[in-house]
Amino acid sequence: MKSPGIIYRQYRQTRKLALIRALSSARKRSHDNCFYGRSIRYVDVDGLEKSVKLCCLRPDGLEICTNARDCNAFARRWEDAKVAEKFSEIMSNESEMRSKFPELWAYEWVLDKSLTDAQKSPGLISRMIISMISILEFLLKFLNGRKRLMERESP
Repeated sequence: MKSPGIIYRQYRQTRKLALIRALSSARKRSHDNCFYGRSIRYVDVDGLEKSVKLCCLRPDGLEICTNARDCNAFARRWEDAKVAEKFSEIMSNESEMRSKFPELWAYEWVLDKSLTDAQKSPGLISRMIISMISILEFLLKFLNGRKRLMERESP
């Protein structure tokens, strides 16, 4: 069985990846992400539902959007801060998170305690690494101090 610290790290990595994917999809140069892009849905003569992509840059004359990727008037609809805010809003609502990000919901369910508790209790390997770092820092300070003492004695 994995420790809560390991599960939390996996959760954190998965959450960060989901946020990066949301930011990247909001940054794509597509008609849906353009501030001026609008879509009109209509029913065709044959009874099929179709849509027309319009560019509303000029309010007096509507144009059909043919290629948003190469358009000079493209402006992003959502800024990164808004996307991150919406993402955190979804993450705080359990039912929305369960439907849109089931793997993140499963991680939280497996942890079955608050995420801050998982952060506070590091695993055995983490404790060993921290103790080795403190020993190495002590040795570096000790050896560096001896070297300085030797340099002062030689002149």
